[in-house]
Amino acid sequence: MAERENIRERIRKVNPGAVPLIREMDRQLLNAGYRGAIVDTTEDMTEDEEWMAFFEGFLREGYAEAEAQAKATQWLEISRKL
Repeated sequence: MAERENIRERIRKVNPGAVPLIREMDRQLLNAGYRGAIVDTTEDMTEDEEWMAFFEGFLREGYAEAEAQAKATQWLEISRKL
């Protein structure tokens, strides 16, 4: 079984100052009333890994499995267009 990579730990190793900035951005999003999955993705993730990150994020938000799957697919498509 594959071991899940700690994305924030990898970011910390590359740029230690980035993690506090990411945490502050997450905090500001929540303070502004943002509702949705807040997930970390990297440019070297496969499409399946990104989809899984979105899916897990929506599950943590309380979405039912089927809805989390649909939203993950939708967000992956949007992220590919950015």
